[in-house]
Amino acid sequence: MNKYEVTEWCPHCESEITMTWDVESMGYKAFCPVCGERLMLCDMCQHSGLDGEYTGSCDYRSESDTCRFNRGSTQKGKDMLRVETPLGAIIARPSNDSNYPGIWIDLRRPDSDDDMSLALVECAPTGLESAPELVTHVWGDALQEDSTKRIVHTNVEEYFRLEDSEHE
Repeated sequence: MNKYEVTEWCPHCESEITMTWDVESMGYKAFCPVCGERLMLCDMCQHSGLDGEYTGSCDYRSESDTCRFNRGSTQKGKDMLRVETPLGAIIARPSNDSNYPGIWIDLRRPDSDDDMSLALVECAPTGLESAPELVTHVWGDALQEDSTKRIVHTNVEEYFRLEDSEHE
């Protein structure tokens, strides 16, 4: 275990919280001892490089209040598809980000508090001049925090133009 003293500011009660924490075994999500609300250990996440080196790899989205360590995976039933497998339940759920609409695919086990990311398929804006693109992020290695593969789907419009012309 690598326990560190962590100090974070709670956005809910505006308290400065200092605690001893091991992100490897306990994760980047804690609960404020003052108000009981969720407390994300953002500084620990951004300093997760070798020897606490700053990585700057923050994917927090304020519109949906989500990041890779807080995807809202506790959502029960609503807008979810669940398929049981011998490895656990495969869960498909909306990403809840109106700027990047998409679907998360996770693996859930009843004995775990966290879902394992398998994939995220989202429609990503590309800029004012370009059309949005479909992108699939794949977590091929379950031990990696970040996705291991990014696939940009091409020829989407062409596919539907060909399909439409075949049905005319």
